[in-house]
Amino acid sequence: MTRFLTTLGFLILCQISLGQVKFANEFTVSNDFIEATQRTYITELYDAVSYTDLSKNDKKEVFNRLRENTKLFTKRGSVGFDENLVINKTKLPPSWDLLDGLNANFERIADKVLPSDMSMEKIDSGISNFKGYTYVFFTSLIRMPDFERFTSQYIISVNNINYMIVVNSFKNLSFSDVITDIKKE
Repeated sequence: MTRFLTTLGFLILCQISLGQVKFANEFTVSNDFIEATQRTYITELYDAVSYTDLSKNDKKEVFNRLRENTKLFTKRGSVGFDENLVINKTKLPPSWDLLDGLNANFERIADKVLPSDMSMEKIDSGISNFKGYTYVFFTSLIRMPDFERFTSQYIISVNNINYMIVVNSFKNLSFSDVITDIKKE
């Protein structure tokens, strides 16, 4: 009960004082996605941090960093946050080394973070191009007791800023399915 009240108080405070940041405006997102409500935004960021083994101060630091560098979208018509798009600033530039690292560590990371009733299968990975921008992609299929969901990660550099775009969906959506244009400076 105490955890529930703490979480509720935190969420109320965040709804009053926090909103989605105004960045990543270089990306034109498909009309199939809408910007997450403030409540969904704060709840999802809080959940992402609360399930870690970090100290309370580290959780607060990570939450604030995510809040400043993350934009969330939900798929129109989706129930809850099951289908979503996350745009996050990252220090990682798209490169062959990054792709090699993702491929080499996939199974180890999946085994470490997934509960026993879930599995993850690599679908595809590589380097591609969209409107003159090179990006790394990595797509996997997550199987859960109640459903399956594709997760695609795209790492791209636009206007000298690196972004990781994560798409969680029931259909295997491509980069151009979710990002329809990129605006140059």
